[in-house]
Amino acid sequence: MGPIVSLTPLEEFKESQIAEYATACALQDPEIFITKIRELSTANNFYVETFLRIHCHELNEPQIPLAIATTGSDGRLEKCSPLSPVELILITPENKNLAKQALNTITKLENLVSKNPNLFFPEIERKQLGVDRVSTNTNKVTKVIPCRALDAQLLAGNSFIFIDYKSQLYTELCTKNFKNFTTSFLNASRKTLSDEISPKQVKKPLAIHAPEGMLITDGQYLKGPKYGLLRSIQYSVDQIFFRTIKCKSISEDEFKTVPPSIIERMNWLRERNLMNLTPRECETLKSHYLTGLQLYSHLETKVAQQEIPPSSNCPVTIQTDSEKLQATLKETCLLVNKLLSPTIGK
Repeated sequence: MGPIVSLTPLEEFKESQIAEYATACALQDPEIFITKIRELSTANNFYVETFLRIHCHELNEPQIPLAIATTGSDGRLEKCSPLSPVELILITPENKNLAKQALNTITKLENLVSKNPNLFFPEIERKQLGVDRVSTNTNKVTKVIPCRALDAQLLAGNSFIFIDYKSQLYTELCTKNFKNFTTSFLNASRKTLSDEISPKQVKKPLAIHAPEGMLITDGQYLKGPKYGLLRSIQYSVDQIFFRTIKCKSISEDEFKTVPPSIIERMNWLRERNLMNLTPRECETLKSHYLTGLQLYSHLETKVAQQEIPPSSNCPVTIQTDSEKLQATLKETCLLVNKLLSPTIGK
């Protein structure tokens, strides 16, 4: 943990990020684009870490009984939206006395988060090791989504506690049931993708109208390619991890080397012959994922550049090549089905 550096005011930092994302959206080469997104994600995480350490000095103590992590696109270093709030996970040790020592710091952090809605997601996930199941969503034990802990990256605090957090995740992946993840998250994203391929058969609003090449966001329920194209690939790739760990095909030492981004995870699995796809199919799926990230970043950056936020009555839209979009969605659906076969749901 290095010394604290001076920090640009939040509003100024956000404005500079929007400009940087606009530059990224103009990049045609997907590889150059994703490299730029990774740089922006890393810069954002560094800003958040510094912000936390400035406003909560206790985090500068290496032995503090608390670790703070981020998750989602921030954890994967795939942050495509300059306005997306950062989600925090607060992790305390199994020892009750040590966990109690962190309570004042946690209260301070909760106040800091509530006062900075332009930076942080309002709900903080809190986990006490050995007491809470780390593979559940936020603090709701019935919502099983181990991707959140898999994506988690340390921001500040005690690194040893964070290592124990990842070790507990591995143990849970080996021993717990994850059917809730399959039905509530994986299959739901695949259904959204399928609906977007054949929109005429669907009565509910959709975030993609492929025949027209239109992507839509209302800022809440509809977010372009996020919940169909991107989520179906993310969850499918992670499902392969969960299955192979359950079968003891990935050791805990190997698990510690799992890379943060989905593209890197595909490569990691392919190198170990754990992807049920040919090398060419893997490259195609990676290409479609990058296309989804580019489209999502374009849509979210357009939102960031507008004064009025989107709503169901006034959504923000972008246009893209309809034939290419339809082909991307259809091929992704086929590849995801093949990737997950023949044991989908087990």
